[in-house]
Amino acid sequence: MVVIAHVSDTHLGHRPDDVRPGTIGQEVRPVEDDFYKALEMTVKEIVDRKDEIDLVIHSGDLFDSPWSYNPYPPPEMARKIVAKAFRDLQSANIPIVIIDGNHGRYVEYKHSTLDEYAIAFDNTRAFTYWSFRETFREKQPLYADIKDEVRVYAFPYIEPSTLETIGLYEEYQQWLKSIKLDKDKINIAIAHGSPIDGTLDQTILNMEFDYIALGHEHCMRRVTEKAWFSGSTERWKFDEKDHKKGFLIVQADKDKAPDIRQVHLTLPRPMVNETVQVQLDDSSHDIVKRIFNLLDNLGFRKPYDYETAARVRIALEGEISGRNVTQISEAIDYAYNKGLSDRNLNIIQLKIGRPPIKASTLPPSISYVDIEYLIEDPAKDFKNYIEEKRKKNLIPKEYNLNLLTELFVEAMKKWRKSDEGFKAYRRTV
Repeated sequence: MVVIAHVSDTHLGHRPDDVRPGTIGQEVRPVEDDFYKALEMTVKEIVDRKDEIDLVIHSGDLFDSPWSYNPYPPPEMARKIVAKAFRDLQSANIPIVIIDGNHGRYVEYKHSTLDEYAIAFDNTRAFTYWSFRETFREKQPLYADIKDEVRVYAFPYIEPSTLETIGLYEEYQQWLKSIKLDKDKINIAIAHGSPIDGTLDQTILNMEFDYIALGHEHCMRRVTEKAWFSGSTERWKFDEKDHKKGFLIVQADKDKAPDIRQVHLTLPRPMVNETVQVQLDDSSHDIVKRIFNLLDNLGFRKPYDYETAARVRIALEGEISGRNVTQISEAIDYAYNKGLSDRNLNIIQLKIGRPPIKASTLPPSISYVDIEYLIEDPAKDFKNYIEEKRKKNLIPKEYNLNLLTELFVEAMKKWRKSDEGFKAYRRTV
């Protein structure tokens, strides 16, 4: 038997936009340090259980940057926080196995942000995208033996469309199917990808691993009896407001269903999703007044305090036409600047999204609402959308909700694989 602390998607160094200007302690930007605190809480929880936990698995996205459209390395503070975390785990004699996700990996250089930690800490095994390339070329599995009885197979993030583009997808499938598990050991897999967006190959889920530690989705959830997402440790996007954040403690044994315990972190910063209605004849003053009335009603009209300041997203709902697009833009600009500078408004982050523009007036553009929708939990969001339509009697209640959701997810996968869909998707991740 082996007891695993399964952690993922810590996204250290994440620097959200639309936050108050300046730095905290001249070291980090606002909200950035929330992600550091979440990792510190996670490591403390694990070290406090050092007599119970045999292994820490991190299934990708340790850092937030670099990634496909962000070539910059992680902030220096992110590196320091990781070094301290790994040192604390090494002092507790707990080994770490970690893989590359789609975040925190240099795309243009044959180097991973994980490389230095595998060198610096004896307790750390890091499997990168470049490790995968080497073993794939040699037709060998990528794995590490932990103690005598545990073998951990690593599947760092690989974009299936990349394999398809260079004509290696079928070869990748054959490589997966050629992997032979050691029947005398407890076989664990670590993979970064999701069945929703097609970045996790179904072959991995069908293999006879005793536990599959998944990363990429930020919601803590079960995929199969032996495969789980541990979710992220902090709320990366506003759609994660109601997610339970933390990590999993997994008791895995040979040829048995794993025992899963969820450990939830207490994240003190308030996070709010709200809506404000706009009408075609609204002036910018009308819209601004509604936004700040909402903030007052939410109890944020009080002296700014960083520790308790809230992250707020407001979606403007209604219609945009050529008549009011200017008023809406002016209102958003004013509310954003005022909201993040007023010392008597206790908010740290303010996002304001506009309604979609009518096709007959101006061409629609991808807003942050679209972006977050595409990279969050489409199945859950779709179900919520259908439920709302049912309440308004816009969709017959006899329709099978689960079947509708399955059809939607499949359609989204096909759209993403199309030329137009792929281009739009790449702009969001």
